[in-house]
Amino acid sequence: MKKLLLSLMVGAVATASWAADYELTFGMQAGNNSNEYRAVEVFKKELEEKSGGKIELTIQANGTLGNDLKMMEQLAEGALVFQVFLM
Repeated sequence: MKKLLLSLMVGAVATASWAADYELTFGMQAGNNSNEYRAVEVFKKELEEKSGGKIELTIQANGTLGNDLKMMEQLAEGALVFQVFLM
């Protein structure tokens, strides 16, 4: 039992040390096949590489976080960090 508990604790510490310091979310109405999405994928790759893995970006496409107005509200509340919308 002690060995199991010790191995679980070591696993938890190791996992925590690999986690990003900042986990950011990027919301957009555009779908996964759009040019906007592809541009955000390039941004995500660069951001994560240049930060040395300290920043992790999650892309929420296809309006999964709501319409543009809802995402703008989330930006104001701090729940969302980035948003793309077309005017």
